[in-house]
Amino acid sequence: VAFKYKQIINTATLGASGAVFGILAAFVYLFPNTYIYIYFFLPMKAKWLGIIYFSFELYTALQNAPGDGVARWAHVGGAVIGFVLVFIWKKNNRRY
Repeated sequence: VAFKYKQIINTATLGASGAVFGILAAFVYLFPNTYIYIYFFLPMKAKWLGIIYFSFELYTALQNAPGDGVARWAHVGGAVIGFVLVFIWKKNNRRY
């Protein structure tokens, strides 16, 4: 039973966290001065929240803690791709 449990726990999972980080990075680029309320109480500008959150993910990805179970590089990559996509789209579409 313990072997089967360890085998199930150590399997790869599929998630959308990289895409969510891409959307967060795009939002930060497009609306940097919009306030985001953390836990409905603490207001913080989107640019500071994005910078802090991205820095945290990059720092923990560089630490590469074994057994973490979180795809930190997927988060970093999603944020970079989201930012680059919106940067290119906004550059090519001057009307907005």
